[in-house]
Amino acid sequence: MSVLLSPRALPQSAAAHPGQPVSDRHEFTDLQTASSSFVSRVIASYGRRPLRLLCTVPTWCTSELYPSLDDLHDLRTRSLVFVHDLCNKLQAAGIQVSYRLALCDTPLVLLRALPEDSACTRDDHDALELAKHGGREKALVTSLQGVPSIILT
Repeated sequence: MSVLLSPRALPQSAAAHPGQPVSDRHEFTDLQTASSSFVSRVIASYGRRPLRLLCTVPTWCTSELYPSLDDLHDLRTRSLVFVHDLCNKLQAAGIQVSYRLALCDTPLVLLRALPEDSACTRDDHDALELAKHGGREKALVTSLQGVPSIILT
């Protein structure tokens, strides 16, 4: 499965390198710093176009990272608060933003920023590979297949 975007919706970096799965990435333990980095990445990719954040919300998984449902519940809670804070930060930067939540069975939260008029299918494979090396309670700001993304663990 892969991310499918209409050609007009791709940022220039993605259009220049179409099969490149992951570009540069930055790992943070502080969510405020991660959100600032993400806002900068979004502005560089799309300017100030209206955006939609696509967010996965973990419901159940068997993982070494989150051995109990209490740990998974903590991740869900942190991620929902983070999504609202990120929306406020994007709006403060002059970007109209909305978000869509999607339930998933992975031990991470994946947030992707896309122009409001583009379509995207879920592809968690690259995010799962990156999250394996990060550990818990981290934020990884990256571009997955040319789409600005944050992975929360």
